[in-house]
Amino acid sequence: MAQTAWACLSGWHEDPGHAMTAMQHFIAQHDKHKADFRTQQHRVDHLQAALSKLQVETNPVAEILRDQLADQLVEVLARPRPEDPEEFLTWLRWLNAPGGTRSIIDLLGVSDTPKAKHAAPLTNAELTKTFGTTKPTQQQIEPLANVLLNLRPPGHGTYIVVYADDAPAGYYFTGVTGT
Repeated sequence: MAQTAWACLSGWHEDPGHAMTAMQHFIAQHDKHKADFRTQQHRVDHLQAALSKLQVETNPVAEILRDQLADQLVEVLARPRPEDPEEFLTWLRWLNAPGGTRSIIDLLGVSDTPKAKHAAPLTNAELTKTFGTTKPTQQQIEPLANVLLNLRPPGHGTYIVVYADDAPAGYYFTGVTGT
């Protein structure tokens, strides 16, 4: 699995963490990036295929691997999709480990400063350097999507307050996640 750049635009809420969580739930429920995260059946199929390819008779290491894969298969089948939205996000992260969903779902929260698996805002200096203002509009942000991806290391998210008519109108979340 490879690292994947992603971005999404959310509505406004005074709390960026609330806006991010709402976006995560929306994406998870609507499968807007179905190809990016595996379903439970895909994980089962993958584990079964890996098990069938092992040559256990001639390789003792393969026997250990077979047992580990079989244990993973049992665990995947024993954990059905939860109905609770927060548990569902946790389940998606678990199901897609270790590579991740390669989406905003991989983020665990927001932070005031850059932190792995969290979205952090750009500083006023970064906003001014990138957009020429501390109140960028969607039209100013979207053409610079690739520039924004290079402001944080992989595994970190960034969020920017999006302005319309000089008032906060939403958030632009972006990052690179996955392994």
